[in-house]
Amino acid sequence: MSLLFGLIGAAFGFILSTVFNVWKLRRDEFVARTDELCKAIVDASVQAVEYWSQDAVDIQKLRVAEAKLSAAQALVDGAYDTWKPRVWRADGPAVDGAMADLLDALTGGQFSEADRLASPEQVAKASRSAAACVASVRAAHRNTIPLGGLFDRVAANRNRELDMPIR
Repeated sequence: MSLLFGLIGAAFGFILSTVFNVWKLRRDEFVARTDELCKAIVDASVQAVEYWSQDAVDIQKLRVAEAKLSAAQALVDGAYDTWKPRVWRADGPAVDGAMADLLDALTGGQFSEADRLASPEQVAKASRSAAACVASVRAAHRNTIPLGGLFDRVAANRNRELDMPIR
């Protein structure tokens, strides 16, 4: 009889550890996709800053920079499409808005015009929108952590100050 209980316990432990490891594998994969998306956003922002900070004097150089920026934008789009299904629906509109602002900042304005001048406004817009987009992506990722809200409440309670005087 004790052998049967031992086998049942071993089977239960095996099932529990398998479920946990599969969950952890999926969680690690989602963390990797989040890091990949954030890196693609930062890289695209760097490409945009490089593109918008120079005057369009050499057409050949301009076309190469446009191709690099378009490729970086396509990479951000692809990484976002694979990342988005794992996010809570409530966080979707905020991330979508930040992503739309980013994509507009990367290739908006006078993109691909031969006689354009350097645009400090577009440089600042690309940098700001990339930072806001990364922050939005990280916040949406943080909201997918199980029991994350509970831990946030515990931390807020620990840092809480009482409004009543202590005697």
